[in-house]
Amino acid sequence: MYRTILLQLLERLPVPQDIFDPLGLATWNGNFHKWTVESLEVLFEQAVQNLGESSMVCYIDALDECDEHQFRDMVSFFEQVGELTTSAGTRFKVYFSSRHYPHITITKGLSLILEGQEGHSQDIVNYVDSELKLGRSKLVEQIRIELQEKASGVFMWAS
Repeated sequence: MYRTILLQLLERLPVPQDIFDPLGLATWNGNFHKWTVESLEVLFEQAVQNLGESSMVCYIDALDECDEHQFRDMVSFFEQVGELTTSAGTRFKVYFSSRHYPHITITKGLSLILEGQEGHSQDIVNYVDSELKLGRSKLVEQIRIELQEKASGVFMWAS
């Protein structure tokens, strides 16, 4: 994920070559550099600090699909970068999306829970009704009910 975000950032904005200095790439001996999460975080932080008055928005989906320690480290890292950019006057925002487990605490941010919105359950019912074209037998009605229950309020699971 860090490689992808860095590539997108470095393709769009000119950054000075010295952001690579902390990684020791100046003494590169022709072998492939082993990118670690830590080295990518250092490079990302350097690149973001060079944004100046530009703005950056990151959308990070499916945190719940990471190992718990990975997403906790990631959230902590982005909070740290957010503090650095705030003090530098850079507009930097990160939007995370995740299911409810595991629970994520973000110290400076907003939390939105979307599946509890009015009409959400009805949207799932409408979707199942429109896509499940099996008629109206007792068995089909039971299948509809089970689909809606097993979707657990997650539209993607219903589809």
